[in-house]
Amino acid sequence: ERIEAILQEFLSIAKTDEINTEKKNIYQIFKNVVSLINTKAIMTNIQVELFTDSKEIIIECSENQLKQVFINILQNSIEAMLDGGKISIHIKEIHKKGVIISVIDEGIGIPEERIKRLGEPFYSTKEKGTGIGLMLSYKIIEGHQGTISIMSEVGIGTTVTIYLPKIQSKQSLSNCDDKCISIRSSINS
Repeated sequence: ERIEAILQEFLSIAKTDEINTEKKNIYQIFKNVVSLINTKAIMTNIQVELFTDSKEIIIECSENQLKQVFINILQNSIEAMLDGGKISIHIKEIHKKGVIISVIDEGIGIPEERIKRLGEPFYSTKEKGTGIGLMLSYKIIEGHQGTISIMSEVGIGTTVTIYLPKIQSKQSLSNCDDKCISIRSSINS
């Protein structure tokens, strides 16, 4: 079962080489993702809140790829919240040029020395984790010319912040090379 999960994640990575973008409402994408994971959140006594200044923030993106990133981040947050709690999602338009999405959880937190390794292939803070989900998330966000940063405090929780430009530059919408895997180090420095 674990091998099958790893293979599925590798197949997902293989499918992210080319990004076909469309103009989409980022608030609506996240709202749909929250609807998908809400049952799991409720079953684990977790409340998910979505905040935005505008419900009409249009960006050029691959909706399915961003859904994959958002699901991964929210699932990680839920798994880190052993005693329930709250996940707050904030979506904010920045000067009409981009959008910042912050996912703030009340989970167990991640030690500082482990944050630096997040996004490395096969590195996970979870006992049964593969490390592929976050690596794939970094690759997808970089393919969208964005960034991911992670801040965490043990016993308090974790904040994942994603920046995405509203319009994609055509030259970097093609294949993502070896820099995709090393994005973690440039984001955390």
